[in-house]
Amino acid sequence: MRESLGGELARDGQYGEAKKVFRDGLERNPANPRSLFGLFKALAAQGKTTSARSIRQRFEDAWKYADVQLRMEDL
Repeated sequence: MRESLGGELARDGQYGEAKKVFRDGLERNPANPRSLFGLFKALAAQGKTTSARSIRQRFEDAWKYADVQLRMEDL
């Protein structure tokens, strides 16, 4: 549910709010790849490249065996 809310906020351009939602989701489930993906995208959209890069690596590690490519529209 949190990923859907964060995704909707990000698609609406509310990256700061989306970031909060994704971080909250990661506090509950630190390895959730969908939350990691959303957080990575929100950080990148805010120009926070160093933080985004770190989160992207965590996402890629968590998603490495998936057979689909995740998109913001999927959240």
